[in-house]
Amino acid sequence: MSIPTGIDRLDERLDGGVLPGTLFVITLPPGGEYIPLIRDGLKARRAVILTSLKSETLIRKMLERSGVGLEDVALAELDPGKAPETIPATLDTLDSSTSLYVNAADPIEKSVPTDLYVDLMNLVSERLYEVGTTGYLSCYRDGEPRYNRTVTLNVADFVVEIERVHEAGRLTHRLRVPKANGVALTESDRTFEVTIDQAPPGA
Repeated sequence: MSIPTGIDRLDERLDGGVLPGTLFVITLPPGGEYIPLIRDGLKARRAVILTSLKSETLIRKMLERSGVGLEDVALAELDPGKAPETIPATLDTLDSSTSLYVNAADPIEKSVPTDLYVDLMNLVSERLYEVGTTGYLSCYRDGEPRYNRTVTLNVADFVVEIERVHEAGRLTHRLRVPKANGVALTESDRTFEVTIDQAPPGA
């Protein structure tokens, strides 16, 4: 059984979604947001969101503006330095109907020593597979070199790069999928554009 990502054009290319146990890494330009892109996935499944950059209140506001109900979303702020303890404890609460979202990986990459970070990322991937659910880590392409980013990308099953493109007065997101383990995507399937309806829910 496949699990939808919430990005319709990607799910179409994946015959409805990804296999349980898939770990996604979503890379963004500075200031970029990914929640509006995956809102359909958040509407369809329960979610645990750990936020290391924005406050719980700001994430809640973003979800509400994207039309995502909060009744099936558990939010918690994450101290990056305590991620090796907090994230495993959170993984223990997951079941196959609940996906994990970490927003964002950058402070964790900077705060956690590489040996501990390698162990943490492997544990996340293994636990998602054992439970039969999906996980999403967002991170920013800020041009700052750090070895732990290499670890993040290596452990991921999928890597999705997002770019913002302004065309004809509208904001379009260009998505590229450079890594898709276990999926045969053609080159044309790996790059596509998504336009987000910016109107508030009910408008």
